[in-house]
Amino acid sequence: MLARRGRTLIQRRDRWTSGYADATAARIGTTLGETERAVLALVLVHSVAIPRAEGVLAEDTWLSPHPTPVEELRRHTQLPIGEMEAALRSLRHAGLLSQVKAGEEAGGYVPGPQFHRLTQAARRRLQEELILAAGPNTPLAAAVRARRRQQARADDIDTMERREQGDSR
Repeated sequence: MLARRGRTLIQRRDRWTSGYADATAARIGTTLGETERAVLALVLVHSVAIPRAEGVLAEDTWLSPHPTPVEELRRHTQLPIGEMEAALRSLRHAGLLSQVKAGEEAGGYVPGPQFHRLTQAARRRLQEELILAAGPNTPLAAAVRARRRQQARADDIDTMERREQGDSR
């Protein structure tokens, strides 16, 4: 029944949820604007990627107990405050970000519950995009680009072979 709606089951530890199947997600794309994507990337880098690289977020998850303070977002973006706040609001409403309070501290933003709905392939693509965004000139980014080029070549060969088989029928 899920497949008829373009969705799939996703297991997270001992729980199950549904998410968009990869083919459906590729077909419908994203409805996020450039500003929302930029703000979301900043929160993911500061609340997940950096803590994971520092070894304080060991589990392979997009959820994080390390909120990104608004001041950190302001420091690392050239967006006007109003645009950034509108993007944060939009991302919260979409379930892509959650706002948390951290005791006496101001708290900040962490990835929201929608990240539970990512398939393994979507998680891998998102991780690669963050690698390319955060360190485009690093050896890891070069490896991502090389793997993608190799995959694109393999996909091109598959497409050509299918066309040849279709033409010969």
